[in-house]
Amino acid sequence: MIFEVILDLLTVYLVFPSLILSQSHTNFVIKRFEVCNHTQRAIKLYANITEKNGIQYIDSTIISPYPWDDNLGALALIDSAPTGKRYINLFQIREKNICKAASMYLSEFWYEIVRRSGLQPGVCPIPAGRLHCDHAALHFNRMALQTFPFGDLRFTINTVDNRNPKNILMCFLMEVENFSQKP
Repeated sequence: MIFEVILDLLTVYLVFPSLILSQSHTNFVIKRFEVCNHTQRAIKLYANITEKNGIQYIDSTIISPYPWDDNLGALALIDSAPTGKRYINLFQIREKNICKAASMYLSEFWYEIVRRSGLQPGVCPIPAGRLHCDHAALHFNRMALQTFPFGDLRFTINTVDNRNPKNILMCFLMEVENFSQKP
């Protein structure tokens, strides 16, 4: 197992050096989207990804007994599969306020989802309750964070209780392919 991980790392650095360079844009296509471990937690997430004319859309409902404020943090794990076989951790992002983190890293991409949910973009906290987003276009190129290698990526997004960081309140997993040109 250790040998295989070392071999993957060497492949990334020696054979595919362009993968370690920051990219200037994202051309994500979601290949898989699901709630982690097939369980629902304190914050419920229901989502469906569809595609029409080459654009992906999300319909989602989040039911949260908590406002998205300083008590809810975010932990994002970003992995890459440079050889298409095994995922390797690229980096993690930890933030104390999930609402502010979404605005900072996702910017216009996130604001489109917030608008489609009937809320004002950039305003935190998001109140507790039911948040429904209907048919929001997923324009990943509008995210503020644009430093992803091309190829297969996996994002595991956790919402954590800052009072007890081991308490994961919501988690979802998204596998995407980042194309060097629009697909």
